[in-house]
Amino acid sequence: MVSLTNPEMASVCEALSPERLSPYCAATKTRSDALDLYGLNLLLCQLMYPSLNTFEITLRNAIDQVLSEHYGQEWLTNGQFALQKYETEKVEASCRDLRKRNPTKYPPSQAQLIADLPLGFWTSFFRKSYDEIFWRPHSKQIFPHVARKKDRNVGDIQSKLRKIQSLRNRVFHHEPIWKKHEDLIYIVDDIYRLVGWINPDVVAWMKEVDKFKKIYTDDLEDQLEKIIISSD
Repeated sequence: MVSLTNPEMASVCEALSPERLSPYCAATKTRSDALDLYGLNLLLCQLMYPSLNTFEITLRNAIDQVLSEHYGQEWLTNGQFALQKYETEKVEASCRDLRKRNPTKYPPSQAQLIADLPLGFWTSFFRKSYDEIFWRPHSKQIFPHVARKKDRNVGDIQSKLRKIQSLRNRVFHHEPIWKKHEDLIYIVDDIYRLVGWINPDVVAWMKEVDKFKKIYTDDLEDQLEKIIISSD
């Protein structure tokens, strides 16, 4: 894809580091193919950003809106909603981090905390331990557009969330996502499905800005298949 001389290629490989390129080299025949695969992975990550970003923001805002109505706007810190150990520690850590970043604006606002808390904080509410205080009383409000009752299954939704969160972490931590690139379509479908259950209008907007499926199916899938010899 990119035309480089051998010295230029060696220089790029050194800059990226042999350790980082190791899985790319193991999956391809040549150093040139490894760099091409690295570039394709960057493009895949770039294309995944709109759907992952929109999903994360839509989910956390939906949860916040519902819990704010029942436990007050400061439910993260007012003690009305019984956060468990992991979630409490995450809120405390965010408070400390926000204070370090801006000591003149402490305590942080609810909006600042919501934006700072990681996706794992929000997906943790779908654990079985939150079933009685989160899922059963609030699932219909968080996912008001689920057409079929059987789709509002916390186990199935939790499985989807795990896959989405794993992909999100790999994308945002600059890790390879090409190894199971054929699964990306299904994960994107799950993202659209979950967002649609929250707000169908967001899905309509996402389809205008998210170009992953078109570019992947029209071009990237073939390029990946041509240069990958092993995805182990």
